[in-house]
Amino acid sequence: MTATIIVVSLVLMALFVAVAILGNRAQTRMAERDRERGEEGSG
Repeated sequence: MTATIIVVSLVLMALFVAVAILGNRAQTRMAERDRERGEEGSG
């Protein structure tokens, strides 16, 4: 029983970390795109 709880919590933590990393990557990608667009507009 305890082992199951530990495994479930580990899986949830791994999922949370993966989602956080993917979210960060998406945000930085969008920021880079906006930056490029801004430079093109000013130039």
